[in-house]
Amino acid sequence: VDMYAKCGFLEEAQIMFEKLPVRDVVSATILLSGYIEHGFNAEALVIFEEIQQVGIVSNAITYVCGLKACSSIRNVDKGQQLHADVVKEGFEMDKSVACGLVDMYVKCGMLRKARQVLDELHDRDTVCWSSLIAGYVHEGQSSEALKCFEDMRKEGVCPNEVTFISILKACG
Repeated sequence: VDMYAKCGFLEEAQIMFEKLPVRDVVSATILLSGYIEHGFNAEALVIFEEIQQVGIVSNAITYVCGLKACSSIRNVDKGQQLHADVVKEGFEMDKSVACGLVDMYVKCGMLRKARQVLDELHDRDTVCWSSLIAGYVHEGQSSEALKCFEDMRKEGVCPNEVTFISILKACG
């Protein structure tokens, strides 16, 4: 499944997945990530639904994949549904899941919700902050981007190249 998915032979990966005597969260996530990696995000969301329907319990990585697919196609409805599932399953404090939520809300233009998710996260990092800052800049909210940058620095989180590029755009 992994080899076919990574090589872009998604139909073959799907067939192999279906032939597995035991399908688990690892093999399902590998299949899901293959579809996302090759730009088939809408199809990835269909697979995400199917693996849930057959009783495969998602883990943090599976949810990150689902959120990435939602981000890529700007499917905020499915993203919000995944957010509810994440909370129900207790993954909302997982840093990678929370950053996926922030990114999904940013790319769907829901910056207030993205900031709320970030604010609820106890261990905020450069990636999460940079995603939000870039979102504010993209939406023309430069003063809010600068405020976020200030909040980030007050927390002692070090900016990276992406952060600086966004901040320079905000200043411009």
